[in-house]
Amino acid sequence: MYLTSKKIVFYSWFNNNTLFGRTLLEIPKGDIIKVEKRSNRIFDNMLSIKTELNEFFFTTFINREETYNIIVEKLIAKKYGMLFVLM
Repeated sequence: MYLTSKKIVFYSWFNNNTLFGRTLLEIPKGDIIKVEKRSNRIFDNMLSIKTELNEFFFTTFINREETYNIIVEKLIAKKYGMLFVLM
């Protein structure tokens, strides 16, 4: 996962269709409406990024707390002038 001033970019060599297939996801900063820390029975350190049209789940972070804080502080807070989702 990469953060820029305008978007979040996720790149992986794995995807749902094949074990080794390229996945490139770009989420524009202006499209993000919610960021949440999530967990389930399989993954206890997920992040959810919600847009008007989709919800994206990211797992297996080395440091989910730091990643969450960076996303909220650097991308979201600057856009809205506040922290609008704190979990």
